[in-house]
Amino acid sequence: MIIRSLLACLFISSITLLAGCGGTKCLIEDCKSTDMSSQVIEIELGEKKEILNYKRGMVWGGYAPGLFSEDTNIVSIEYDETRKGHKAFIVAKSSGTTKVHFVNRLGAGAVGQDSTERAYWLDNQEGSKFYFTVTVE
Repeated sequence: MIIRSLLACLFISSITLLAGCGGTKCLIEDCKSTDMSSQVIEIELGEKKEILNYKRGMVWGGYAPGLFSEDTNIVSIEYDETRKGHKAFIVAKSSGTTKVHFVNRLGAGAVGQDSTERAYWLDNQEGSKFYFTVTVE
């Protein structure tokens, strides 16, 4: 009897946790493609464009979608924290073209201006198909 009660509680807890998962809304044209590397986004100098809107579910953990700009002098990444997640923006800093990768915000997405750490993540992004190109005019 006790084992059945424990199993029922475990089952109900599992359903509750699974139902509480959040999601990510991608706000660019072809985000569902497995190869977004052909997509180009054009923005004006000084413009700020929302790319991701992430809502965390009940389960907290090691993955939160984020962005990584190869050249932060052209395009930088900003995050606005929301009550249940965050929004990711690209910000046009100067004219030019650069790649922006979809990454784990808790990994590459957390990299600041430290050149050693940026170089490490740039090497790891080589060959990735999950990026888009940003052209700032």
